[in-house]
Amino acid sequence: MLYRACSRPSSPAAMLRRMPDAQLVQWREWCEGPIRNHVLNMHAHRYVWQQLQQIISENTNVPASYWWTFLQETYAASQAVAIRRQADVRKDVVSLGRLIHTVKANAAHLTRDRWMALWGADDLRHASAFWDAEFAGNISTHLDPAIPAADLRQLRETAKDVKGYADQHVAHTAESAVTDQITLTYDDLHAAIDSIGDLFRKYHHLLTGISYGRLVPHIYPSWTDVFKQPWMVQRPTT
Repeated sequence: MLYRACSRPSSPAAMLRRMPDAQLVQWREWCEGPIRNHVLNMHAHRYVWQQLQQIISENTNVPASYWWTFLQETYAASQAVAIRRQADVRKDVVSLGRLIHTVKANAAHLTRDRWMALWGADDLRHASAFWDAEFAGNISTHLDPAIPAADLRQLRETAKDVKGYADQHVAHTAESAVTDQITLTYDDLHAAIDSIGDLFRKYHHLLTGISYGRLVPHIYPSWTDVFKQPWMVQRPTT
């Protein structure tokens, strides 16, 4: 699941010795723990959903069934809740939104020197250029807080309609759901997933020096094997 755009310069233990600050350690644990797991699951579910749509479109003999409605509603609800979770910034949750919000409030802790310490001698030129392009902003010596502020606005804007849908129809039935329906398309869901994936890559890279090449995990054994034989057992009639 994990791909590195550049060589990893040091072991996790060595990196933590350079970053004794408890806040930085916590951010890294969030990023490599629950946030990563939820983001990868979100992308895995979308991959399976899209592959299923292709299977159905290529077989004109697949009959109409309520089963497809069930799958559509289940997929939409589960992805909407997953997106809503990552956009949450409350203090009692671990989410991408809270991570970015907290990073913004403590941007001075993420210095250029800390970033450069993540890299080996052969990668310093690349690391310096990447810092200038992605994190320096108008400050240079530490993360410009305007960058996570803009990223948080992007996350909230992208997830706004999805969150509204989840609030109205999934988490609970809001009174406004009767008169002010929020409609949601698969394109809306997938745009939010793309945005969350891009932001996860960015902040994972900032905190660990490791880049993700892909966010869809390899699924073994093949998830399509289940379709290669009939599901129902034909019982003999008496």
